[in-house]
Amino acid sequence: MYYYFMKNNLYKKLLQLFILGYEGEIPSKKLTDLVKDGLGGIIFFAENLKCRTDFTKTVQRLKQYSEIPLFLSIDQEGGLVERTIFFDKKVEYLTPKALSHLKKNDIKTHYGILAKDLASMGLNLNFAPVVDVNSNPTNPIIGVRSFGNTPEIVNTNSKIAIDTFKENGILSCAKHYPGHGDTNCDSHKVMPYIDMNFDEFYKTHLICFKEAIKNNADSIMVSHIHFSFFDKTPTPASLSKNAINYLKNELNFKGIIFSDDMVMGGITQNYGLKESIILALKAGIDMLIFRNTTDELINAIGEISLNQDKELQNCIEKAYEKILTIKKEKIKNITTDSFDTEKSKKIITQIAQKTPQILSGKNFLPIDKNKNIKIISFNNEEIFNLSYIKTTLSNFMRSIPCEEIKYPLNPAREDIKNISEKTNNSDTIIFLSYNPSIHHGQIDLFNKIKGNKILVHCGTDDFIPEMSKAECIISLCCYKPFCLKALADILT
Repeated sequence: MYYYFMKNNLYKKLLQLFILGYEGEIPSKKLTDLVKDGLGGIIFFAENLKCRTDFTKTVQRLKQYSEIPLFLSIDQEGGLVERTIFFDKKVEYLTPKALSHLKKNDIKTHYGILAKDLASMGLNLNFAPVVDVNSNPTNPIIGVRSFGNTPEIVNTNSKIAIDTFKENGILSCAKHYPGHGDTNCDSHKVMPYIDMNFDEFYKTHLICFKEAIKNNADSIMVSHIHFSFFDKTPTPASLSKNAINYLKNELNFKGIIFSDDMVMGGITQNYGLKESIILALKAGIDMLIFRNTTDELINAIGEISLNQDKELQNCIEKAYEKILTIKKEKIKNITTDSFDTEKSKKIITQIAQKTPQILSGKNFLPIDKNKNIKIISFNNEEIFNLSYIKTTLSNFMRSIPCEEIKYPLNPAREDIKNISEKTNNSDTIIFLSYNPSIHHGQIDLFNKIKGNKILVHCGTDDFIPEMSKAECIISLCCYKPFCLKALADILT
């Protein structure tokens, strides 16, 4: 049974507390009906964005269905998380970690283009920047999505992002409160657990959210991570009154508080659908994100709207009033000029030329083109958000002929043996790594290969003792074609 027919006051208010997504390029009738009934917002993913013109028309049509302005949102962090990767006319962006290699003006220009790109499609909310400090080298989910491994780097660069989004009419969202950078597992799959002294955690992680609030971040996204200093029993921060009260009362945050996607394993493995919604609302979450609009979710919203729990009803009323106030204040009908994709791509490519950092062995460059050179690179098809990239480093090494050999992301013993045999006669090895702190087979492969080695960090650039004896080490921190071109220019 669906609850479309319910026009009771609480149902319509409750709908305003949800941001929902959809499958495919065309929003489903279920979703558009909910928009007409008062849905709070929509989140768009890569599968929704194929044709720029069609998508922009879809956004405009959705706006017309809603009496209350919609939050039209996207995760466009840049680099590893970009929802425009399948667009027919797209601009690709640098990872936050690669951006941290640059000067303020270049970072601002980069985020200015990204914000104008979103505004030209009719979007008004970006779930960025990531203000997590990537303090754990084995963190499988943050990595290059973070500006770096110190709060100083994160705070400096996140302020530029927040300010630039605001200047271009895009609402910002600092994530993932209270901090996802020290976890060693992925909250998309399970609920991570942080057992750290509060003062220590505050100085490294919470301080970044305090700074983001000071810098007027419009919203904050709460993670599905259990923090022992907030709750003794396993409770994700997104369902924790203690965690959210600290955000509101101690950090004095007055903006919208979003949950992370409620279909992530950190929630679904431990809670039922309706139960998780009620607990989140009672904990103080203002808006809940669900990737897909399912029959089960629609029914759950309808059933919760009939719930006679006074505490729950009061939470819904408060969140509703807060959302309407902030929407009235911050959502602007901005008319943007047509976005120049080709010009923007050229500017981003120029910025990308400055991102490679030579950490050691500068005197080893440029490489001797008369030597036998091989490139050993990871199989980017194993990384979803990089799997569409077909360009390789060797494509840009035109002045120096060299063979490029791909290895599995975490090479096994047989892979290592085969690749090392293929490189026996090489004088120079250009070794492209991707998070070897997690994929330890890369360390074994690097050490097995003979010859002069140039190590290029395409993921995080954590210090790996076993890989530190390379003749030259370069920090790239972004595997995009324009970064590979910049790397080739330095090598040659």
